[in-house]
Amino acid sequence: MTDTERAEKCEQFKKKYFERMALPTNLTSERMISIENLCKLHELVNPQMIPRARSSQLVKVLPDEGQTILGRFRHPEFDRKCITDDMDIIRFYKEDLGEEPPSFVEAGPRKNLYYEPETVRVAILTSGGIAPGLNTVIESIVKRHVEVYGLRLGPLVPGRILGFYDGFIGLWENSYEQLNPEKVNGWCRFGGSKLGVGRDERRDVSKWLDVLKMNDIDILYVIGCNGSLTAAWELAKAAEREELNLSIGVVPKTMDNDVLWVWSS
Repeated sequence: MTDTERAEKCEQFKKKYFERMALPTNLTSERMISIENLCKLHELVNPQMIPRARSSQLVKVLPDEGQTILGRFRHPEFDRKCITDDMDIIRFYKEDLGEEPPSFVEAGPRKNLYYEPETVRVAILTSGGIAPGLNTVIESIVKRHVEVYGLRLGPLVPGRILGFYDGFIGLWENSYEQLNPEKVNGWCRFGGSKLGVGRDERRDVSKWLDVLKMNDIDILYVIGCNGSLTAAWELAKAAEREELNLSIGVVPKTMDNDVLWVWSS
């Protein structure tokens, strides 16, 4: 099938989809935007696009613990989850295009790690508005790095976990506190975010990147909604252009159902 034929099939599908839903074709809700992206989604989400671990180092756990504490590692080609439960879309991909429906690799451990887990430098921020579970995610990230992967924290070792205050505002101002399992223990019982939330209208990606480089951060976890995830994407692309050894991980949260491909929350 040529690109032109594929594009025509996608246009036909969208037209029928709108008609069946009895919705105007100019509707711009998140659900309709996701349908508009069908034509290009196959280029963005496929097994070849999933980053492979760039190290031969096997997954590590703490001494005296077994592999079961991490669970079975996820294979980037086989352990994939479909991004939609809409049967019209699934049938369109399978029957009309002859392709697998769009999917993402399942969350979970990978066979190899990129960073040395005992000395990795991690940062976390919660951005945007308040949503349930923010403190739970923070506590889980901290404890996972330390108690499962064996991150060593202390004044004489390079490993760190930094919690930036008030989202990207704290990142811009280089305002943070150092986190450890003892400090975050029990945070999951509280609402809001112990790190604070906020929206940085300056959107200064270069400044954010400078702060991350200054703190020698390897992994930044952004817990946020559509605007925050867009900012994280821009930051990741900037890091890629500079060929930095930096990973941006995101945890989507929303009170407004405005995260693409998350149609119910």
